[in-house]
Amino acid sequence: MPVSRNVDVGVMRHIKGCNDLMAESARWLRNARGDDAAGEAQRALLLNLTTCLSEAVFGMLVLLNHDAAAAVLILERATIEYYGRASYYMKEPDHALWAVEIDRLQVLIDNEMTTEQRRTALIRAITQARRRHAHVTPEARLAAGQVPFHKVRILDMIRIGLGDEAARRYGSASLVLHGDLYSSRIVGSRRAEAMNAAVLEAASGIVAFCNLMLSWLPRPPKGLLERVLAAEDETARLAKRYGRAYLIAGI
Repeated sequence: MPVSRNVDVGVMRHIKGCNDLMAESARWLRNARGDDAAGEAQRALLLNLTTCLSEAVFGMLVLLNHDAAAAVLILERATIEYYGRASYYMKEPDHALWAVEIDRLQVLIDNEMTTEQRRTALIRAITQARRRHAHVTPEARLAAGQVPFHKVRILDMIRIGLGDEAARRYGSASLVLHGDLYSSRIVGSRRAEAMNAAVLEAASGIVAFCNLMLSWLPRPPKGLLERVLAAEDETARLAKRYGRAYLIAGI
């Protein structure tokens, strides 16, 4: 498959290496266990989001080979979301607990065809989970003067997890996804820079995601942390070539 003329071969090689590091980090996380229900919920969400991020990056690599700039930027939006949500859940373990123990069951009821018996069993399981974790329920959050977790938007998660600039970048990429006229300006001008910057942004998110997973583990595997730090340095070095590159990990 030919490589797009707009793509820096070094950038392509780098993000593939970052994706391999993420897969290795996820293998260690998959074999670990949380100290409590919230920790285990964080682990489950990290594993789910790392799969989503890895698939999005694979999609970016395929689309880069076809010079599909808009589609690359759409997947850039996904990479910001996946890393942003992961970072948010690490900061908000109670929301992770709500998402895994309660909301996940409600999603099954709302989105899957199920028998009446299965639906009844899910409702019972939700009721039991709400009793076990009463402090994360909407009623408890409201009583404490806090926003219920189901009211927290993805954009809010990104802002809390990564900061205002990442939220703005997510918003810009969303314009491309929704076909806003502004998207033609993003895609049309300085096309090569925009595509390579998008990939480097994804690479920085992957490296930072590795750090999230390693920080969750009681002890980082020998040698892996050093390779992740080296990937951070390489991401920063490549980013110097592209003025528009905004590194979501703050490298």
